[in-house]
Amino acid sequence: MLYVAPVGTTTNLNNLHIDNETCRKITEMAYSQSTSIEKLINHMLKEQLRTLAFRRSGFILANKQTLKDITEQVSDEVLINAARNALA
Repeated sequence: MLYVAPVGTTTNLNNLHIDNETCRKITEMAYSQSTSIEKLINHMLKEQLRTLAFRRSGFILANKQTLKDITEQVSDEVLINAARNALA
């Protein structure tokens, strides 16, 4: 049975192995952001979980410029109808 710790607590994952190159990159990122490796990894994992939840809900991640370019080529009427159909 899996134990789920209360929110706000931490869990020690003994023997969690991360390859050397990934560890080096994470260390560099943490240093450049003036934060701890632990804090950075927790942030990265939370962001990944949010992204997975969005994708499972049918959303996609897209670049702002791509969306802008697409919506500028489509009439307002078509966009409004598409939004209404998505919410139906």
